Amino acid sequence: MAQPWFLAYDRAYLARPYQNDAEPYGVTVEKVDTPHYRAIGVHHLTPDENRGLHNVFVEVIDARGERVRGIPVAYTWRGRRDDQEAPPVAVDKSDDEPGANIPMGLNQFLTVWVTGPGPSDRVAGLATVFPDEGAGNYMGHHSFLVVFLAGENAGPAPGPGGWTQLELQGLMYELTNASNAIGNAQSMIDSKLRGVS
Repeated sequence: MAQPWFLAYDRAYLARPYQNDAEPYGVTVEKVDTPHYRAIGVHHLTPDENRGLHNVFVEVIDARGERVRGIPVAYTWRGRRDDQEAPPVAVDKSDDEPGANIPMGLNQFLTVWVTGPGPSDRVAGLATVFPDEGAGNYMGHHSFLVVFLAGENAGPAPGPGGWTQLELQGLMYELTNASNAIGNAQSMIDSKLRGVS
């Protein structure tokens, strides 16, 4: 069975970090001092890879190339108003697709970064307003892959109970989501039961 397309980029960026083939599209990496999350690769999807989508796909991996699950990826866009929500997206997709994805609207210029126990590089200028390049890439339908490496400060040092800070944060994120889902389910059950009596 063929490997998913994005894994080749994960491996390539681990072997030779700080590649950005999206520079010609105006995409930049804003580096921070001593980041916990380093943007080690940015890729503009080819028409065959993209197939008409308009997303920022995000991978967060450790030094072994393993996906860091549950970690939130934040984003904003140029000109975003206070009343326009941009809730973080979890790295929670199945192994056959990139860990997280953020849809891009026409004329949006997105910036993405990882939220976690320490600072993250930011990748800015992600957009879809580029000319046609073939059947899979056309105006309003361009996508990017951004790969972040969870740095030494974010992962390997175990904390209480042998858990790393990243693992604890991922678990807390999952517990919060589960708690919200249980509360919603309980409300639905209560509402149905009130309707029956």
